[in-house]
Amino acid sequence: MNMQMRMMQQNQMRMQTQMRQQTQMRMQTQQRQMQQRQQQHNLRQQAFHRNQIHQAQMNTQRINQENMQRQQRLMQENHRRQQQLLQDRLRREREQRELFDRLRRQREMDERMRRLHTSPTHYAAAPTIPRAEVSSDGVRHVWATAAEPEPEPERPRGVSVTCPEGAGSGDTLSFQTPHGTSLEVQVPDGITAGQQFVVHY
Repeated sequence: MNMQMRMMQQNQMRMQTQMRQQTQMRMQTQQRQMQQRQQQHNLRQQAFHRNQIHQAQMNTQRINQENMQRQQRLMQENHRRQQQLLQDRLRREREQRELFDRLRRQREMDERMRRLHTSPTHYAAAPTIPRAEVSSDGVRHVWATAAEPEPEPERPRGVSVTCPEGAGSGDTLSFQTPHGTSLEVQVPDGITAGQQFVVHY
């Protein structure tokens, strides 16, 4: 009887030991599984964070590139505008110089014409005509008298005419001389709008 009790007790102890071992093994297995799940979760979190950081870096690079391209476009636009302004200024200066040159030539031409028209008329020297007479005492006297002065032929007059816009070679222009005379003249060949030519009258 005692033997049976001891055997039963030993069996119970073995069963309890096995149950404890199985429980420990299950707990260890669960811990390992939890650790594996935690590691996987950590890996996923790290991968997610790395992806987020990479995306943020890519967005930052894209924004920087867009800003650089925008600045380059602005610089190019400013450079183009400055070049256009410089070209416009040079063109205006060239036009002003051309206008001043035309005005200067016109003034010089007008001054020459004024001097030509206001200069006194020169007459040719009156030739002397020898004449001889015999006085009552028989002495022959010879002397010279001045002939009537003959005026020089009138010099041709000239005026500078500027071909107006819309006119060209072969067109007929009407204008008034400095003396108030109205004339009509045909534009010579090779003359275009803005050019000058001299008309003699």
